[in-house]
Order: sequence, then structure tokens, then C-alpha cells
Amino acid sequence: MRGETGASPEPLNASWKSREIGKQNKCSSSPIIARHRIEVNAVRDGERWNADVMIRRTLSPDKPLHERVRCYKLSMSHAEQAGMLWARRYIDSRLYLE
Repeated sequence: MRGETGASPEPLNASWKSREIGKQNKCSSSPIIARHRIEVNAVRDGERWNADVMIRRTLSPDKPLHERVRCYKLSMSHAEQAGMLWARRYIDSRLYLE
């Protein structure tokens, strides 16, 4: 019921921080965009976060591209987003040249 008194709820960002710390300084995502598989891992660099990006072309024997995107973000999710944005721009620029 609404209005019940009990333990106060924890702050909204408290569970977010515990999830971030529980992932052992690493999280990843791997979508497929324009016949390329993108894998992004957030990597801690001191107090900030960078992104390791691996781009593989699907159904191709080509060697994958591995880059460390130096973005120095405050959270791992922001570093992953910056890495994904960099990878999409890279793929778009390469598709334009083909």
C-alpha cells in the first residue's frame, strides 16, 4: 500500500554505482551495424574511463581493427557510448570510400 512507513528507499544513483563497481572495471556491448560487428569495452585509466573498440567485418576473413579510444569519461557507460560513436563514424567513413 502507498503511504506505508518503513525503510527509506536508497538514492537513485546508489544502485547504479554498486553495479558499476561490481562489473570489475569492465563492461561491453557488441551490436552489428552495416555488415560490421562492433565490440566496445570500457577500460579504467586512473580515475577516468576509455574505450577499447574492436571492429570486425561479418562474413569476411579480414583482420579485425582494434583501437583504444582515449575519451577520459567519468563513467564506464559514457566511455562505451563514446567508443560506439567513434566506431559508427569510422564505419560510415569507410563505407563512403568503398
